[in-house]
Amino acid sequence: MAKLFSLPPEKKDGAQLKVRIPPGMSKAIARAMKASKYNQRQRSVWVSESICQLSLADEFWEIVAEEFLVSSKDNTPVTIVLEPQALIALNKMQETIKQYFKNGNERFDKSSIARTAIIQRLLEENQLVELVN
Repeated sequence: MAKLFSLPPEKKDGAQLKVRIPPGMSKAIARAMKASKYNQRQRSVWVSESICQLSLADEFWEIVAEEFLVSSKDNTPVTIVLEPQALIALNKMQETIKQYFKNGNERFDKSSIARTAIIQRLLEENQLVELVN
């Protein structure tokens, strides 16, 4: 007997995240993904991996503290569906950063942490040409 339909795959426990990025970063991400054999549908996987990599860095909060985004109408919000392990890493990093900077006025949202992770991966893969041009 043939199956007439199948059940949808189990839903992962990830979450959506909007990350504001400058136009040059979009091009750099696309180039890095292509060089690493990822397609455009795998962008969320690529970003999730970047977040997990950043969470393993010694004193990652210092790296995040150096990140900034100049406000511009050209910055684009990109929606990423984080994988469960990336969501856990992101939440832990945010809590650690809050503890580390609890006496300061610094404000670090999840978007800035994700953007830092992306930048760090682009640096590692030598794909930042578009950001400076």
